[in-house]
Amino acid sequence: VPDVVLSPDPIIAGQNNTFTITAEFSEDIQHNDSIYIVFIKYPTQIPIEPTFYDNICKYLNVSCPVTAGTNITATISVPVPASLPSTYAIGIVVINSSKQYLSCAIAIVDSSKFVNNLSLSLFYL
Repeated sequence: VPDVVLSPDPIIAGQNNTFTITAEFSEDIQHNDSIYIVFIKYPTQIPIEPTFYDNICKYLNVSCPVTAGTNITATISVPVPASLPSTYAIGIVVINSSKQYLSCAIAIVDSSKFVNNLSLSLFYL
């Protein structure tokens, strides 16, 4: 189960936010695997641009390929949409070159009831 730490926390609309993601994957991470971080209108599930995606190997604390079960950390600076509704979701997805999910985490953020540590409100698919 990945652990996600944000900086700054809470997220500030229109600025970059650093996502530090620590996890052990049950499958190997290869050179062409990707990570997506998307902000989503909730509950309508409409993505809020921009969506971040890139090769995950660029951001890891180890070299790819990474053997399954290895504890890895990815540190990624992500542009936050300038306009966020009071309630939104953040999705973090890692996929392989065959478009199979290696990991997926979603957090619901309600700024009127903000929990100061995003990892407390993550749930995993």
